[in-house]
This record gives sequence, C-alpha cells and structure tokens, in this order.
Amino acid sequence: MARLTDRSIEALRPKATRYEVWDEARKGFGLRVTPRGVKSFVWVYHFENRPRRLTFGTYPRLSLAGAGVKLAEAKNLLAKGIDPGSSAVAERHAERHAETVEDLVSSYLERYARVRKRSASEDERILRKDALSRWAGRKVKDITRRDIVRLLNEIVDRGAPIQANRTLTILRRMFRFAVGQAIVEISPCDQVEAPSSENERKRALSEEEVRLLWQALDTASMEPNVRRILRLMLVTGQRKGEVMGLHAQEIDHEKRLWVLPADRAKNGREHLIPLSTAALEIVTQVAPNEAGYLFPSSLTGQPYRGQSIDHATRYLFDPRPISKARKKPSQRGSAAPLAGLMERFTPHDLRRTVATRMRELGISRGDVKMILNHVETDVTARYDRYDGLAEKRRALDLWARRLDQIIAGEQPVDNVVELARA
Repeated sequence: MARLTDRSIEALRPKATRYEVWDEARKGFGLRVTPRGVKSFVWVYHFENRPRRLTFGTYPRLSLAGAGVKLAEAKNLLAKGIDPGSSAVAERHAERHAETVEDLVSSYLERYARVRKRSASEDERILRKDALSRWAGRKVKDITRRDIVRLLNEIVDRGAPIQANRTLTILRRMFRFAVGQAIVEISPCDQVEAPSSENERKRALSEEEVRLLWQALDTASMEPNVRRILRLMLVTGQRKGEVMGLHAQEIDHEKRLWVLPADRAKNGREHLIPLSTAALEIVTQVAPNEAGYLFPSSLTGQPYRGQSIDHATRYLFDPRPISKARKKPSQRGSAAPLAGLMERFTPHDLRRTVATRMRELGISRGDVKMILNHVETDVTARYDRYDGLAEKRRALDLWARRLDQIIAGEQPVDNVVELARA
C-alpha cells in the first residue's frame, strides 16, 4: 500500500489477472488494473453495515485530482445517510436517458411551434440546417452559452448576419420551452446578444416605382401565383404569409369580403378585408386547387414558403441563376427587369408602401391601422371590437382607384378627403 500519485499510476503495468492498488492516505480508495491495462478509480465503503464498491472513472480520462473530488462528494453523501453508489447509478441512468438536441427539436416543433406559430416550417428549416447539423447526438444539458455564440458567429461569417439574429430568436424560444418542460434548468441563450444590428426599414415605393413594379410583373420570370401574391399584397396591404395561404373558404364573393380566420392572423383575431374590384380580379383569375388554396405552389400544391416569395422579388433585380431542376426555359437564367431602375425592396416593403400611399390620400391613421390589422395596446382598444368594415372598404376602394391611375401613369383627379373614424 502506498500513496497514489500520477507517477505511480503511470508506472502500473497489467498482469495476468485483475489487481488493485490502495491509497494509504485515503481509506478504501484505490486503483483497479485489468489484464488489458484499463485503470479505474474505485472506493470501497460500508452502507447500512454492508460493503459496497463504487467506480469513479478510468485514468487518465478522469485525473487523479478529479477522482479526489468525486471521492469527497461521495463521502459527503454517505455522511448524509445517502448511498453514493445508488446516487451514481441514478446519475448514470439520467445521463443515458437525457434528452438530445434532436429530441428537443422534435418536441419543440410538435408541442409548441406547430401549435402556436404560423412560421413553424421556417423554425424547423433553421433548426435542422444550423442547430442539428452541429449538435446532433449531443445532450441538451451539455449545450453551453459558448456553443450558442460559436454557432451564431459561424452564421455571420458565412455572410448572413440577419439570419444569425433570426436563428438566435428561434433558439431562445426553443430553450425557453426546454426550461418550461424541465429539460434544463437554465437556457444557454441567456445573456447572449444578437450578433448583428438591424436598422428599422423605412422603404416605401414611390408611385413611379409602383408603376414600374406592376409592369415588370407582367414579364418577370416567376410562377403566375407568385405574381398574383405580390400584386394582392400591393392592392390590399396584407401580410405575405396571409396572402400566400389564402383559401377559397375565406372569400365571400357576394359580400366582396376576405375573412381571415383568427388562427391565420398574426394577432390571433379574425380580420375582415373588403375586396376592391382590383382585388377581386386577382383572386378570381384562377380556380382554387383541390385543397382549396388560391395561390399554391405548382410543385407542392401547398402554400409557398416565405423564402420563395423573397427569392422571386430578388430576381426582379438579379438575374435568375440557371437551374437544372427547372424544366421551363422561361425560368432559366432570365434577366432582371428592375435592375438599375429602382432601389431594391422586400415583399414586406409593399405593405409599408400601401400604408404610406394611403396616408398621402388622406386616409386616417386609424383606418390604415385597421386595414393592416395592427394591434392597439391601450385600454380602450381592449373594449372596442368595432371592425370598421365600412371605413376599410372606402379606404381600400380609394387606394385601388389611385393604384389604377398610377399604373396608367395618370395624375390623381379625385378630391381626397380625410376618412376619419366616427
């Protein structure tokens, strides 16, 4: 028996049978050496008058100092009347059955995202592309703040700083879900700042730019339903996702009304959108598909993903790359009809354009907010459930008439008055 040191442990050689070397300074603590040369720290103790044996780990993966720490922890449990061996078994069981990142992603998507978010498919795409590709097989509890920061830095380094911000938002939500489900105690996203600054967009198309866009859509290389989506956004001012998912059941042709259900509205409230003549022309250009969608993707029969509309808008300014997957010649390496003619814009900028141009027509801010379905947070708004259908119809009809004039290159001829709410 001698005191164990790193030098003495390294000097131990395997024998024909397993043997143990005990530390003279720490009772029951020693090292077991197998015929294959595996060296494991062990501790022999008594619990309830019965001899027990506990294995801490193998050397050198577990250092001598680390084994000393585990020994002290085990003795502390024993002093409290807890069998350290049973505790170690429970810890190993918990480790084996701890949820992996794959488990968390699946649970988050099923129990939270798909139930509460219209953008669940985007959450899934981002998590699979960036989180699972790096953390597959890892335990959720082992993901650290440094892992989060390293992932975000990699996304920024590949030239996608805003995407890094979006990824952080989704990771925060997912790990907050994990805390709520008692999977982890603390979110690794806590105190992690967004990696990139974002300036609030103020882009609104001028009337001349609106005219150029409308004309460019006639010849642009994009699927007809993408063209209809962009135009209906410009006519109604509604959100991209709401227009993409437009279903035949939501259209009341007799009342010239689009009834957006609460589960598709961003604020969770049913939204009534009067349809001007221009809007009706767009929604009646093509019959709904078998699933009832008015503007489905020709590839899937389901609503487009937001990125598809974003890409189509980008190709108004950048030549569409040649893709072998595209069978239609018109969609291969086509020219960009708006390149050099105007500043770039995003689909969401069309919504801001409608709001801006409506205000220029004298339409009240309150009526514009009702059309955009923005949530008011003051106390009065909680009691006011008036849908403003008449005001919204007058405003959207007025905007549609002005849009017709803009497309035709005509100056406004109507006397515009404030359409204030009573």
